[in-house]
Amino acid sequence: MKRDLTSPDLRSAFPAMPDSCRSALTDAARSVQEEKKMKKATFRAVLIAAITAIVTTAVALAANNLGWVDFYQEHYGLTVPKAAEEALDQTEERVYEVGPLTVTVRQLLADGRIALSAMEARATDGSEALFCGSYDLEAKIAAGSDVIARRYGLAPETTWTEAAKQLELPLYTLRLTMRIDPAMDAGEAMEDYMFNEDGSVAYLNMPTTVPEAVGDELPATLWMRVARIDPATGEEAEKWIVEDPIVLPIAPVLAEKTYRPVEPFRVNGFALTAVRAELRVTGAYLFAEYEYEGDVPAEDYARLDLLVDGLRGARWADGAGAEYSDGMSLTGRFDSPDDVRFTVTEMITADALPDTLTLLVQGEQIALR
Repeated sequence: MKRDLTSPDLRSAFPAMPDSCRSALTDAARSVQEEKKMKKATFRAVLIAAITAIVTTAVALAANNLGWVDFYQEHYGLTVPKAAEEALDQTEERVYEVGPLTVTVRQLLADGRIALSAMEARATDGSEALFCGSYDLEAKIAAGSDVIARRYGLAPETTWTEAAKQLELPLYTLRLTMRIDPAMDAGEAMEDYMFNEDGSVAYLNMPTTVPEAVGDELPATLWMRVARIDPATGEEAEKWIVEDPIVLPIAPVLAEKTYRPVEPFRVNGFALTAVRAELRVTGAYLFAEYEYEGDVPAEDYARLDLLVDGLRGARWADGAGAEYSDGMSLTGRFDSPDDVRFTVTEMITADALPDTLTLLVQGEQIALR
C-alpha cells in the first residue's frame, strides 16, 4: 500500500529558532507529557518533538500536499492531462473531524468510468502521529516508502507497531474512501496512500463506475474510518467513523473512435476484432476487444484464463510510431467460460485521439485504423 516518496530534507544546520518555533517546541514537549499522563516522558520523545517542531517551521513553505498527479506520475509514468489537473485543483475542500484527526478532502473528480478522491489526514492538535492502512500494522514502515523511516531515523524493517513503541507516538489506522451506489459500481476499486513531507498522509481512492448507469451525476458517500491502535497489543483501542453524502458532476466524453486491425491478428487463440477509444478529461480509454475462436470446454476454463493473461501488458503507439506511456491497466478477470469475448482496458495520457493506432503485444505490431 505504501509508496516511495521524497522525504523531507533534514539539514545538519537550522536557522535561529524564532519565538513561534520556541513556543511550538514547548507545546510539543508538553503534549508528550500529557499523552503519557503519569508516565514521565522520555528524552527521545521530547527530542523527536523538538526536531519536528524546528523542521516543520523550516520547511513549512515547501510542504507538498500530494495527490493524484503525483501518484499517476510516480507509479504509472502517466502525465495527467492538463484538463484533469485543472479539474482536480478546482475541488472545493471539505474538512471533517474524525476523532482526533482532521481529514481534508483535497481532490474529487468523476469521468463516468472512474471516480477519484484524495483526502489528507493529520492530528487536529498539530501533534506528531503515525498513520497506516487498516491492514498494514505489521508491515514494514519502509515497504514501498522510506519517508517515515528517514523522518524519524528508524530502521527500514521496523513495523508500524514497533515504530509507535519506539517513538512513543500514537498510531492510527485509516480508510478514507468513496462508496458508490451498487447500481453504478463497476466492482473494481483501488486504494493507496502516500506521505507528505510533514508526516501527514494523503489517502487515494479510485472506484470504477458503470458509465451507462451513472449519467450526468455520480452520487457517492465519503466514508472515513479512523482507529487508534494500542501498540502493545495491536488491537483497536478506539474508532471513529464519519460519512457524508455527495454528488459529483460527470465530465463529458470529449471524443470517441473505433479502430479495426488492418490485417487479421490472433494471439493465444484470440482474434482482435476492434479497439474502441474514448477521450475523457482524465485521458484516453482504450478497449481492445478479443474473441476466442472455437469452443471452450468447462475443464479448460482455467487454461483460458491463463491465455487471457498473455493479452495484458500491451503497449500503444500513435500512427507515427511514437509510443504512449505504459498507462494504467483497468482489465478485470475472465469471468465466465460461457463468454468467449474479452476486453483489455487501458488508460493512457492523451489530449486527442489519433487517426491511426499501433498495438504492441506479444512481440507484434498491429496497425489499427
